[in-house]
Amino acid sequence: MEKRKVLQNKQMQSQAAFTLRDYNAKAPFAGFLPGIGGKFGIPTWAFYVNRGQGICSFGTQDKDHALMEYLPATQAYQLANHQGFRTFLKIHGGRNPMLYEPFQYARKNPLQIEQEMTVSADRILLRDHNPQAGLETTVEFFSLLNENVGGLMRILTLQNAGPRPLELEVADGLPVLLPFGLEEDGLKNRRYLMEAFMG
Repeated sequence: MEKRKVLQNKQMQSQAAFTLRDYNAKAPFAGFLPGIGGKFGIPTWAFYVNRGQGICSFGTQDKDHALMEYLPATQAYQLANHQGFRTFLKIHGGRNPMLYEPFQYARKNPLQIEQEMTVSADRILLRDHNPQAGLETTVEFFSLLNENVGGLMRILTLQNAGPRPLELEVADGLPVLLPFGLEEDGLKNRRYLMEAFMG
């Protein structure tokens, strides 16, 4: 009986998901991951758009407790590629190293890069396949459940999808994290003063 319930849950999750191919080039849309922390957890809110690595704002409680600045959708569409999570790769394996940033939009796509965004009820999964580099990059975001701290979970996976071994140098993360106690009013109306205090 328990096995049947697990299978039904997996089927429901797969039916509730949708995949958007070439998502960076599609019409913009936005959404929130569910602000649920589980029965004993602390809720986290995370706002995402179909640009870059998706997440453009997150925090706990409200806009005054953001870890990544809350942006309205119109700004998030423009800034998610630059202010959101980023991954920089230096790929060794040929004569010259190749520099590559997955999940970025290229109007012209001579490398035939495939990008997909899969949105399900409780997470988003992004995939970037670069056949020239022989590399597939995936990143998954979901909320931390049933812990005494709220958190946004992120799993980055780099997979060799080509015939030869790869040597990589990787820089990955967020360009800016807001310090605790920085309220939205100060960030929006006295930005340079707040940045001076942060420094």
